[in-house]
Amino acid sequence: MPPAAKLTTTFFWAAVGAFVAVGVIDVWMFGYAADVSPAIALFTELVMGVLFAFMGTVIVGITAALLRRRLFLEGRALPLAVGWGVAYAVLWRFLAHMTEGWGADSVAAATVAWVYLLGFPLLLYWAIWRLSASHKPYQAPNPQGGVRCKYLFLVCLILFAAVMFWTRNDEPLSYVYLGFFCAIALVLSLAVCWEIWVLRTRLSPRWLSNLTVACSGVAILVLLQLHEQKIFVWNHLYVEIPFALFWTVTTIGAWLTEWRKSVRVYAVRGGFAFVPVKP
Repeated sequence: MPPAAKLTTTFFWAAVGAFVAVGVIDVWMFGYAADVSPAIALFTELVMGVLFAFMGTVIVGITAALLRRRLFLEGRALPLAVGWGVAYAVLWRFLAHMTEGWGADSVAAATVAWVYLLGFPLLLYWAIWRLSASHKPYQAPNPQGGVRCKYLFLVCLILFAAVMFWTRNDEPLSYVYLGFFCAIALVLSLAVCWEIWVLRTRLSPRWLSNLTVACSGVAILVLLQLHEQKIFVWNHLYVEIPFALFWTVTTIGAWLTEWRKSVRVYAVRGGFAFVPVKP
């Protein structure tokens, strides 16, 4: 089987299995509408799960076909596809419950849902690209435009700690949501620490870096606008605590890497740069 077809098939079966499992658990834990029998509710969950998995698989398959000449898959790419398919289902269920209060005719809820369903599978290729990045140390004596990671991350941590201290949060706080966002922050921070630890220096393309920054800014503006219009009232701690956790872990990772591997770690556009320290 060609690598692209194997990747697509792996993602599909992982997503289908996860959607089915999550649907069964959701019906069992959260119940169903009063005018719907348990069998119909479960059947609806299973059908919709398969449809969503198929939709994501189509995106993965088309992208794999377009990148077939540039797609190089390592042995860890297939387990990554399995994890991505499972996360696709779990995050969708969480997102669906989060947007239930926005109203059945909410344009914002529909926009968020479609962006997630179509965009999340594409992020699989970004993860594969990062997985196949080279590990050769960067030899420039002073990376142009680079900033020492351990100082940059520490400053960001202090800023977020100050924001947490000075801002008031009167909105209700759900520890389930907070724990979920903290788990995402922890996974992302460990991924960054791993890239620093293995001295991964292959930089992302400039367009990808700019797109990531733009999407992050738009997402924050959308959340703030939804909060101001009382469509989605969320506690600021959902953002502040996970970001503080992210900067804490990455700061520790940068300090440990410089201490144990005798390098200076710099943050540059699109990735990291490393300068060996003479003993």
